[in-house]
Amino acid sequence: MKNCNLFLLIIVVCFTVHCSSHAANVVWDSVGLFQNDVWDYSIGTETQSGVGAGLLMTLVHGGGTFGSLESYNYTTGVGHIWFETMSGTAVDGDAVNATEPFMNAFIPELGTIDMVINQIFYIGYYVGAAGGYNGEYGWASLVWNGTELDLLDSAAETTGVGIYAGTYTAVPEPASAGLLLAGALLLFIRRRC
Repeated sequence: MKNCNLFLLIIVVCFTVHCSSHAANVVWDSVGLFQNDVWDYSIGTETQSGVGAGLLMTLVHGGGTFGSLESYNYTTGVGHIWFETMSGTAVDGDAVNATEPFMNAFIPELGTIDMVINQIFYIGYYVGAAGGYNGEYGWASLVWNGTELDLLDSAAETTGVGIYAGTYTAVPEPASAGLLLAGALLLFIRRRC
C-alpha cells in the first residue's frame, strides 16, 4: 500500500510541475491601430520580449455597404502572419497553417479582407519563428463605418498555445486532455491498490 501511495504522489507532482510550467499567459490591448492618411492605416503588436511586428493597409471603398482592406507593406526582421478569422475560432498553429494570409512576412505574401459597413470582423496574428509556431498568437476586432476603420478590442496569448478570437481565453494545451486521462488512470490504480 505504501508503494502505491508513493507512486501516486510522484505522478501527481510530475503532472503539477508540468502544468505550472506551461501555464498560458493572456494579455489584452495587444495591438495598436493608427491612421496614417485618409485611407491608409497601420496595425502592429509588440511581443513581451519587446519584438514589434506590423503591417500597412489601405481602405478601398467598393460602393454602397461593401469595401475591402488591402495589405501593402509590413515590418521586416521578425516573422509574422496576419489572417482573417471569426469570433470564437482558435488562433493557433493550426489556424495559421489552414488560412489564407492577409499578410505573411515569411513568404512574403499580401492579401485582402472584404468588409461590410458597421460589421465587426476579426484579424488573427502570429509573431515568432517560422515553422515551429510557438511564438505569440493574438487577435484584433475591427469595424469599418464607411469612412474610417476602428479597433474595438484585442488580446494575445504569449506562451504559444493560442487564443480564441474575440475572447481572453487561451486554447487548452494538448497536455490538458492527457491530464484528464492520467487522472482517470490514477483513480483506477488507487482502487486496485
